[in-house]
Amino acid sequence: MSKKQNNYDRPQKLPEPQEATVVDIAEPGSWQVKFQASYWLAKPYDRNHQTNFQLGDSVWVVAMHGNGLLIVPGNEKAL
Repeated sequence: MSKKQNNYDRPQKLPEPQEATVVDIAEPGSWQVKFQASYWLAKPYDRNHQTNFQLGDSVWVVAMHGNGLLIVPGNEKAL
């Protein structure tokens, strides 16, 4: 029996990357970012890419996944 995937399981890519700011380190590998006047839990878009975001870093939100965001460094807008 195969597992049926729904849209919640797959990242929903944004039409255009949007800017956010890292405001806290939630745990290793995830950060809290301020995006569109709200605070979100965010993880790197590419899990294989070692990323070390720092407080105050500008990042690009490229997708939503579940109730979180997927981000890339501010210098990597184009995907």
